[in-house]
Amino acid sequence: LNIGVTIDIKLLLKLFKVTLLIILVIKFKNKIKEAVRLNKFNYMLILTTIIIIIGAVIISLLENMSFADAIWWSFVTFTTVGYGDVLLTTNLGRVVAIFLMVFGIGFIGVTTSTIAAYIINNDEKKKRKKDFKTETIDFIKYKIDNLDSLSDSELDNIYKTLKTLKSEKKK
Repeated sequence: LNIGVTIDIKLLLKLFKVTLLIILVIKFKNKIKEAVRLNKFNYMLILTTIIIIIGAVIISLLENMSFADAIWWSFVTFTTVGYGDVLLTTNLGRVVAIFLMVFGIGFIGVTTSTIAAYIINNDEKKKRKKDFKTETIDFIKYKIDNLDSLSDSELDNIYKTLKTLKSEKKK
């Protein structure tokens, strides 16, 4: 009887972990999707796929290899990994390889710069938001220092601003 309860608890724990993992993956997917949309990186991914496939088709025809091997070779060459498990025998095939390598290096550069830009832009947004809050609070402190000269509407505005800042902090 106790063994059945232990298995059920273990099963529930595993289900909880899987559910948590799915939630994290969905959140990560949404952030990546937003970054891709924002930087128009999706066009680069489409172009990359087309280049890899065209390279594979050309190599499969030039080098008399299966399309599966050609796709593998094209992808490995494009990503500049170059295992060397598939060797080209024609000069025209080598020219195709050079183009794939150049495009691959460019793709890696664009990917790296896109990720860096996303990180930098997020940091700047947070900094700007923090700076705005700090400036607002400093302005309110200045106004409170001159409390005697404030009108009722200015006091109401300060109250509303403080209430808004407090509610944003809770989020």
